[in-house]
Amino acid sequence: DSLLTKLSSSELPLHPVMRLDRETSGLLIIAKNGYVHNAMKAANIKKKYLAAVYGIYNPSEGTINAAIRRRPNSIMIRDICPDSDPEGHPSITHYKTLIVNENNNTSLMEFTLETGRCHQIRVHSLSKGHPLIGDGLYGPNSVDNPSDNFENSLELDAIVGRQCLHAYSLKFYHPILNKEMSFISDLPQDIRRVFPDFDINSVG
Repeated sequence: DSLLTKLSSSELPLHPVMRLDRETSGLLIIAKNGYVHNAMKAANIKKKYLAAVYGIYNPSEGTINAAIRRRPNSIMIRDICPDSDPEGHPSITHYKTLIVNENNNTSLMEFTLETGRCHQIRVHSLSKGHPLIGDGLYGPNSVDNPSDNFENSLELDAIVGRQCLHAYSLKFYHPILNKEMSFISDLPQDIRRVFPDFDINSVG
């Protein structure tokens, strides 16, 4: 099952212009026909995400430039790799710290994608020692990437119940209307629970 199958019908087959991981909330673009889907290649899509992560980034903002490849013998898992790896794909993520919650050693981050690799934010943040809260593939309580660095991880993962990643900002040039479109999706309540004493509405 997927969002696309829920929205599509035999009379109106839809065309995904972009994708989100299954547990990621927020904005995405779906074209109603193949013509618009093809025209969206020139739409200059700009995406920003909010994520709740373990730990505190130092420096608080910067760029992660690390190639990503599929982990050998795994269908889903990705890893960073040397740029010289023939299986790797160049991947660039810009990050900025918006909130630091020292009470539970977590941070609310803004990630801006320059490339769009599978699991890019999740893999890049993990590579910096800051897995996403609730991430079943890359988090400290996962089978494939376990870690005992975060003593409160079981409690925090249970608070949200999914990976704390939300596509909150989307801008693109509309190929039919010939103008820039801009959309914002507020941070969902489940991720807000990680930062109960902070004014989430002031960030972003």
